[in-house]
Amino acid sequence: MLRSLLPDVPPARLEAYAEFFASAADIARVHADEDGRALGERALPRPLREKTDVTLRRCGYPGSRHGRPMNVSGLRTVTAHWDVAVRSAITLRRRHLERTGIDRLPWVHVWLFGRTLTAVPAFLVRRAGGRVQAVPNEVSALFKPAIGLYMTAERALLGGIDPLAVPTPSEFIAVTEDSGAFLSEDAACSGPPHMVREWAEAVLNGVGTDDGAEMTPADAERLLDYGDAISRMELLKVRYFLETRIQLRRFAHSLAPVPGEPGTVPMAAKGFTLDAGELEAFARLVAALSDSLGLTAPARAAGVEEAIRAQAAWAALFTERQAEVDRALGRSPTQESPLGPADLARMAAYVDTTWDSAGRAAIYDLAARLRTADDAETETT
Repeated sequence: MLRSLLPDVPPARLEAYAEFFASAADIARVHADEDGRALGERALPRPLREKTDVTLRRCGYPGSRHGRPMNVSGLRTVTAHWDVAVRSAITLRRRHLERTGIDRLPWVHVWLFGRTLTAVPAFLVRRAGGRVQAVPNEVSALFKPAIGLYMTAERALLGGIDPLAVPTPSEFIAVTEDSGAFLSEDAACSGPPHMVREWAEAVLNGVGTDDGAEMTPADAERLLDYGDAISRMELLKVRYFLETRIQLRRFAHSLAPVPGEPGTVPMAAKGFTLDAGELEAFARLVAALSDSLGLTAPARAAGVEEAIRAQAAWAALFTERQAEVDRALGRSPTQESPLGPADLARMAAYVDTTWDSAGRAAIYDLAARLRTADDAETETT
């Protein structure tokens, strides 16, 4: 099913390197729950989207969502299994805090933990070798609000917020509202305000109880390992995407025109139209975020030959990261060959196409503000 999102990737490589080519959320959204609803609801290729019944109504909630269409049919599963989803989130939050040695979730950990929660369906599917017939409804109910969790944190971090600041539920909801995280290209989040508040209280403050029924897998430590590994992979992918775009602009006159051919830097970002200053500022921010998590990456190349060598270093790094994901899944090392330039090109192109329109607009706005701040700092020094 993942091939519907990445038809150009050979099937064997997509199976071996699924988390490299796509995100855990992408792996989840092409699968269906026990009611036959695709977890991705409307965020799917048309053939899959048409198999899921969707009822849209005008949103009556105040704020940015008001008057926009919202998917109320997808909300029914979440509502029916809400208590289990919240208890499971509280349980996993407690385990995340224990293993990281912190007592509250700062913004960067809200992002990491949100990515982990959205990875639960992918973890179940990938651990079973794709043999899962349906994702449990309780997992589907956890997955959907978890998307908003990491999206809000991601936009806050890319907006320049202090990664180590600890948000209150009210601050988190305000950022969700102000950053447009409640909105997609043509619809709005259908979660009622009281559920949004309950979710924020549970995830950020652990308010509620983790006693009683929950869907947490017995090997929750492996799940948390998987979530941590795929989260770090995602951040490195964005860093690679930006660094490669900068190198392409710098060295384009010296490179062969065919992506993935020996001796070329893979093409990326046909639609990413930031100017050079904006791109540099954005790349510095993403690099600082990944550095804050202890993620190392190849240094930016000063010349074409170094750029080509850097691609090999990036490929080796991502191959190693996928091996870390596989260990969390309890999978044997892949027999597929290591990642190479063509794989990097396909991944970078997919990263570009998966920016949603609201997110893309936010990125353009952020990049322009970052460049303005850089220019102002240069003038004062």
